[in-house]
Amino acid sequence: MLKQNTDRTTAGDAIPFSWRRDGPVLGFALLFPTLGTWLYFVAFAGRGAAMLWLYGICKTIQFALPVVWVVFVQRARLQFGLTSRKGAALGALSGMLIVAAMMVLYHGILRGNSLLRDTPQQVFQKISAVGINTPAAFLGMALFLSVVHSFLEEYYWRWFVFGQLRCAWPWTYAAVVASVGFGLHHVIVLSSYLPPEHFWTVTLLFSAGVAAGGMIWAWLYERSGSLLGPWLSHLIVDAGLMWLGFDLCRELFA
Repeated sequence: MLKQNTDRTTAGDAIPFSWRRDGPVLGFALLFPTLGTWLYFVAFAGRGAAMLWLYGICKTIQFALPVVWVVFVQRARLQFGLTSRKGAALGALSGMLIVAAMMVLYHGILRGNSLLRDTPQQVFQKISAVGINTPAAFLGMALFLSVVHSFLEEYYWRWFVFGQLRCAWPWTYAAVVASVGFGLHHVIVLSSYLPPEHFWTVTLLFSAGVAAGGMIWAWLYERSGSLLGPWLSHLIVDAGLMWLGFDLCRELFA
């Protein structure tokens, strides 16, 4: 656990949080995912192997950073709290409630709406460029993103970014800043799928919804002291999003 000053200063020989030393890496951690997303999602979009390689490089840098920094610079222990069930039920419940709201919004308003007129083709082009053009391949991608990638994002955004900020700030300030960083790279993803004329309205509104999800997961982490609850919630939400993506593209699959 790294979310409180007392945890950080009493964990063996861990070095206390310092803005001078830790601030620059936190700034990098907040902004690098957005830069990486722009590189592999926009600059190299449609370039198959190059896009995959760039995705892998960016994700490796992103997800290796917290472990390297915490273990070798701050000399603290890696504790995620996954063995504790505390927060698991609340995490699962929050995930199901968010997915229920998403389904109401999609089936009640967005499905068949002109706002998503080009989205199915754009989604299919993105995934086809990396060889995902069958339902089975889509299922494999959905499982990876929902189970593995959701945990890595929780470890990165809640355990590291929010946890580090929490060493210096009240939880509300730390959660807001970490959640804005979490929402930023989703602006790039969503703007690739939604009409550009709706950028300042719908795209930013949906991105703010992602940031709000980050706030919920930061609260779950703060409350339980474990990544299990936020991860379960994030997993369920991502699974719901994958289902919506499949529903949009189902007629385009071979």
